Amino acid sequence: MTLIINNDAPVPLPFQDWQGFEGVMANDPAYLRLVSATSAKLAASRLEGFIIAGREDAGAIRNLWNLVRQGTPEAAKPAVDDVVRWNDLAQQYSMPFDFDDDGYLMLKDGADEPS
Repeated sequence: MTLIINNDAPVPLPFQDWQGFEGVMANDPAYLRLVSATSAKLAASRLEGFIIAGREDAGAIRNLWNLVRQGTPEAAKPAVDDVVRWNDLAQQYSMPFDFDDDGYLMLKDGADEPS
């Protein structure tokens, strides 16, 4: 995928390090709390399987993540500091998404939608 700025030559997007992002998130206490507490266990399992298998479909990952987040009780929802950390990690690993204040995943402009 490339980004075109002011009709100039295409600028390649930064390398999206999915494995690096998954590696740090797999050990993140707030993420572990989220997937442990969610009622959407199947979505959590598929989300992790998707990422481990290297499926880089940002739209599908967003849908699965948001199902997990939606099924999380209020007591286990991510705190503001958790979301800030997740957004920092998403930026560090050049992920095509951000997290909103409630921990839902939102695709950045230009990220691929699910087919």
